[in-house]
Amino acid sequence: MSEARDSQPESPALAMVLFSAGPWRIGIEARWVGGSRRAAADGPGEAIESLLGLPAEGSRTGPCQTLSLKHPEGGRALRVGEPVALAEIPISRLHRLPSLIAARIGLRGARALALADDGQAVLIFDPSRW
Repeated sequence: MSEARDSQPESPALAMVLFSAGPWRIGIEARWVGGSRRAAADGPGEAIESLLGLPAEGSRTGPCQTLSLKHPEGGRALRVGEPVALAEIPISRLHRLPSLIAARIGLRGARALALADDGQAVLIFDPSRW
């Protein structure tokens, strides 16, 4: 019986860039990211915490990176917490946020929740809504 389970095709996956923002693990589709580079906490770009309305980034204890986003209104630099990683998340692990919950948490662009390979919950965002 386990042989049949092992031979089943895996669910299609989305390439996601994962990073930290305050207490959250955040993910955005990789197609939105043009590149990344190490940055100081006060380096170039807008802090993800500020963009999402989270507590001040001064609470960030680790290093950060600046992501170059491909935004519909033009390129945008965004400072995010490390670790920053590229991950393939199976579509079967994505769970759309109900409208009421998305509105209640008040994080602009929040679209879904996912479970990463390491078992950590990831809040998925749509950068076109930033």
